[in-house]
Amino acid sequence: MKYQADIDPTWDATMAAMQKFGYQVDATRRPNPTEGKIEADDTVVRVQKIPGNMTQVSVRVGTFRTDDNKRRAKLILEDVQKRLSGN
Repeated sequence: MKYQADIDPTWDATMAAMQKFGYQVDATRRPNPTEGKIEADDTVVRVQKIPGNMTQVSVRVGTFRTDDNKRRAKLILEDVQKRLSGN
C-alpha cells in the first residue's frame, strides 16, 4: 500500500500498528533514509520511500498466501493508514 507521507512518520505508524496487533518489535529501531525492514514472528514488513514524497509499505504474514494471512496483513496496512490520516 502507498501512503502520502515521508518514511519516518510511516515507519512510526507501522511500528505502532505492529505493536497494536501483538507483535514484539524494537521501537527504538529506525529505517535508513530510503527503506527499513521489520521482522516479527511470522511477519515481514518493508517500508520504502518512493518518488513523490510517498512511502510504500508491504506486509507478508506467514509462509503461504492463505486468506487468514492476507486478512492479517490487510489489518496492519489499514491501521497504518488510520494513524497517518489522524483517525
